[in-house]
Amino acid sequence: DQPRSRGLGDVYKRQILNHEERIVEIREAIRAGKKAEKVLTKIIEDLSEVKTWGNSVLAKKKIKIYGGGSSAAAKEKFLYHAKHDAQKANILLEHFEIEILDIYKQFKLDYRQYIKSFINFLEIFYDNLITDWIVKEDIKNTSYAVESIHDKVLRILAMLENEIVKTKDYILEEKQIMKMIITNS
Repeated sequence: DQPRSRGLGDVYKRQILNHEERIVEIREAIRAGKKAEKVLTKIIEDLSEVKTWGNSVLAKKKIKIYGGGSSAAAKEKFLYHAKHDAQKANILLEHFEIEILDIYKQFKLDYRQYIKSFINFLEIFYDNLITDWIVKEDIKNTSYAVESIHDKVLRILAMLENEIVKTKDYILEEKQIMKMIITNS
């Protein structure tokens, strides 16, 4: 009966190794998700700030923060940084999606339309082609879209953290079964 129990022990050892590899993959996905979440938070903060740009009291603050001697120069600098953040978010969300797909092959993050929406908004904002009211509506809609993807990233991160806990529980169970097999042989 000893060869049989050794064979079962090997099966459980492989399962434990598989679980440990899964935890490594999940942690990689969490790291990627936290980076994306950080940039999305910055975009949300920037959009909240843009909502105040019509206020003349805050206009001087914007010029001071974003440089230049004029409001146009401040907007141009803001636009440059905002586009950079949008592109960075796009790359980080893509990486996050790839890491998640390593764990869950069928999973899709579906963020591209929101980042494209943000970039399109930036073009309209800078060109001043439409009225302030429409810009405020675009800001509100874009903020909602970015907040939505931000919330989705946070939910996925929580789900991944929970997945690590469950996988560690599986490892403990399998180690206990292995111990019983070795004890009974």
